[in-house]
Amino acid sequence: MEWLFDICCKILSGLGSLLGLSYKEICVICNIHIQGGIWLLSAMIPVIVLIQHKQTSLIKKPYLILAIGYGFIHSILFIMFCGRYSFPIMEGFDVCVKDLQHIAKNYSTTYQAVNIYIFVVGWLLSVGWNIMIAKLILKDKIKSSFVAMLASSLVMLFITFTIFDFLFIKM
Repeated sequence: MEWLFDICCKILSGLGSLLGLSYKEICVICNIHIQGGIWLLSAMIPVIVLIQHKQTSLIKKPYLILAIGYGFIHSILFIMFCGRYSFPIMEGFDVCVKDLQHIAKNYSTTYQAVNIYIFVVGWLLSVGWNIMIAKLILKDKIKSSFVAMLASSLVMLFITFTIFDFLFIKM
């Protein structure tokens, strides 16, 4: 796991040098703003696909409400994370490092592993899941997509609030 963390750090450091940014600045910009923005956009894809779906007769009010709720939950989580880790950038980086170290300590793992689990594995799974939901909608598997959306929303809320509660973060 450490080798992957080292590769990610070198990539971010190189990118930061190219853009004239410090390592801390590029980490917050990439890991919070860019990754978070892509994650949020990926969560909006199922909502947009559903609204634009050709067979509007398949779209019933409960499904539309769930889809909008799904997008809303992701928006709130994105705002929470940006609020905690974004500004000022240097402080956001330090707070994020402390939180990740705290998680690592309490789960008997390393800071590097927690970074990889959240910013690589978790992010890829979450974005992939959102794309899969959109594909289900496009294939007219509306009910399957909404079961996936509901399950995903519940899991995201559980994980987020468990971590925030675990860290004793006052929002």
